[in-house]
Amino acid sequence: MWPRAARRNLGNDPKEGEQVKSDSEIREDVINELQWDPQITEPDAIGVAVTDGAVTLTGHVSTYAQRLAAARAAERVYGVKAVANDLKVKLSGAPQDDSDIARAIAHVLEMECAGPRREGARPGIRRMGHPRGRRRVRVPAARGRADGPQR
Repeated sequence: MWPRAARRNLGNDPKEGEQVKSDSEIREDVINELQWDPQITEPDAIGVAVTDGAVTLTGHVSTYAQRLAAARAAERVYGVKAVANDLKVKLSGAPQDDSDIARAIAHVLEMECAGPRREGARPGIRRMGHPRGRRRVRVPAARGRADGPQR
C-alpha cells in the first residue's frame, strides 16, 4: 500500500520550466522543517533519507502525535513526492506488561468505588453537594400538560 502522500496529489510536482530540487536539497529542507515544527520535541532523533523525491523517516519519537507531525512536516516540503514513515514510538518510562496494567486498573476501580476515605470527609454529602443526593423540584401544574396550549 502506498503512503498517504503518494495516494493524493500533494501539488509538489514541478511544472514545465521549473527546476527540480535534488535529493540533497529536499533532505535539507525536510530536516529544517522537522526542526521548525513545535510538535516535534527531538528532531535530531529522526533520520531522513531521500530517493527520487520519496522521503523515508527513520528513528524514534516519544508519542504517536509526534510521529504523525513528522510525516506532515515532510509532506509540506516542496519536491516531496511520497513519505514513508518508519518512525518508531518509544514511550517514556519503564515498560509495562499486562499484569502491571491490570493491577493499575484494579487500583483505580477500587478507589473509585470505595468512596471518600479521607480523614474528616463528610459522608452525608453526595451528588452535586446536596445532602440527600436528590432534591425534589416543584413543577408548576400548567407545565407538562399535553392537553393545554404551551407557551
